[in-house]
Amino acid sequence: MPRTVSVTRMIVAIVALFGVVVVTQVLFPGIEARQSDPSLRAVTFADFEAFGSGALSPQAVTALAESGVSADEVLSGWEIYRNEGCVQCHTQQVRAIVTDVGLGPVVGSSDIALTDFDLTGHERLGPDLSSVGFRLDQRKLAEIVSDASARHGWTTMPSYDYLSDAEINDLVAYLSTRR
Repeated sequence: MPRTVSVTRMIVAIVALFGVVVVTQVLFPGIEARQSDPSLRAVTFADFEAFGSGALSPQAVTALAESGVSADEVLSGWEIYRNEGCVQCHTQQVRAIVTDVGLGPVVGSSDIALTDFDLTGHERLGPDLSSVGFRLDQRKLAEIVSDASARHGWTTMPSYDYLSDAEINDLVAYLSTRR
């Protein structure tokens, strides 16, 4: 004979399930959404082009100082990032969802409203790079860019060992400002 479940137990189970959903889908990502530090994510396409003349926005000055790199290195690295097609596998937009918890602050519309859309990414096959400068130091970034499979044998990221040392350093400079 089938067991019957009381209405009270059903209601308690539904409320508990709803609570788990709220905590995992709203609360956890909301904790990551608080972003108070300036970042280079907020600079525009025109800002990167202005790096050559030294015209830097306040958040760019702060991010460059924290990263210890020059505007020229970042501009060159940004161009390499675009030309090598890194955006085909990497995004630069941490979303307010559970799978992005731990990747860095959630990227808001104000961070990317004026950004070159092609750099935010379309599909994420590799890790999100919007806060990679916080997660990895420049030495680790250089190792991964040079030959990711030496560090992670399972990766599908191609080797960029054909880039010169200066190009790798510039690409790492750009990535290290992703904070």
